[in-house]
Amino acid sequence: MNSNPTLSHALCETDMALVRAMLQDDKPNMESLTVVGRLFSRYTGVAHDSPAAEILEGLHECLHKWDMTRSELNTACFKIWNSGWRPGQLEDELTVGSGAT
Repeated sequence: MNSNPTLSHALCETDMALVRAMLQDDKPNMESLTVVGRLFSRYTGVAHDSPAAEILEGLHECLHKWDMTRSELNTACFKIWNSGWRPGQLEDELTVGSGAT
């Protein structure tokens, strides 16, 4: 798939709000890691002068703040998805037992 250098994605405003929220996290959780991974997939390849480029810059800032590479992010996302976690699911739900006695 070729990148579109003039991409101005319809979700730019919403996604920028997500990036700003992720930049508030000193330590990423499953939700923030998968959000950043998803947005990298959406915005990789945008032109540096497009409105979406600001989002890509913010995503790189997240990785820098979290001391991660893109490869490490991809690996973390892969492990998260393979664990059965899904967006909106509380991380505590994955570690709590069935409650059976």
